[in-house]
Amino acid sequence: QIKKRTNKNKMEKVINFIQKNKYILGATAAASTALFILHQLTKESEVELESVQDQLKKVENQEQKQQQQNNPQCPQGGEYNTKLNEICTYLQGLKFDKNSIEYIYEIMQNSIKLVEEEYVQMTKTNRNLRRQLLQNNSSEQYLDAIMKYNEDIEKSLENANKQIIAKLGISSQEFEDSVIQLMEQGRYQEIYMLQATMRQKMKEFIKNDINVQVTIDQMKELIQYQINLLNEKPALIKEAISKMSQNQETVQQIPIIISTMLNDYVFEKFKLEEEDQMKFMANPNVLRDQEIITLLQQIEQSMYMLMSSLAQ
Repeated sequence: QIKKRTNKNKMEKVINFIQKNKYILGATAAASTALFILHQLTKESEVELESVQDQLKKVENQEQKQQQQNNPQCPQGGEYNTKLNEICTYLQGLKFDKNSIEYIYEIMQNSIKLVEEEYVQMTKTNRNLRRQLLQNNSSEQYLDAIMKYNEDIEKSLENANKQIIAKLGISSQEFEDSVIQLMEQGRYQEIYMLQATMRQKMKEFIKNDINVQVTIDQMKELIQYQINLLNEKPALIKEAISKMSQNQETVQQIPIIISTMLNDYVFEKFKLEEEDQMKFMANPNVLRDQEIITLLQQIEQSMYMLMSSLAQ
């Protein structure tokens, strides 16, 4: 009973933190972040989970079998190295404590700058593949393509992060220990928020070659369409949830996968990419429209309901 009350209090803090920052994340990312944590906390009420440190040690051991953590390979040439040097020069000039959330934030935020070109290319290539598979009703291959894409993005970010900390003279172990310490101090919601924000900010790298004009009525229709998809859960979304609910690692990816699927459905119907939506939503006047606000609240609620059902 005490643990359940503690989890409830933790979740309330997460919700409050995310509510204050949700519009920097877009329509579904804030809800997705909170929902992943909700899933974790609910599971803690039912079984005794391993400590955060034990879980990360397992991940570390798996990674060590594939590569030497403190000697990451640089995937690009001169331009990549130039950007890496510029980032590290900037980071070395900061006055933050090396174990502070602020310094970790700066390292992670600059990691995304290092993968910009790679991310844009991977995203465009994967989009074309996914949408072709979606049109051909190749559901299993479609889901595999989404999962592979997200794995590739994570690996790219991880490698960029290792490149930066190695050049700063920080070992992977030291960096992980700093993150673990912050999470054990109760700052896990900020870490998860940072990760969600990073993925959202990366989407800003993609520029549409065509100047797409979006109207307020189109955006309202688009958001309502996403709400309907979340509430009705088409066969493909149900299949994705069922497939990814089978183990803890893939459960963690469900919010990102669902968000990707929603954007593919939106493109199929409206021919609007996610970056077009983000550009439109960045207009402060849009968030003064009460109907838009109501729809955003509804889509958040639909995401909460979807993920809460997984945490039962």
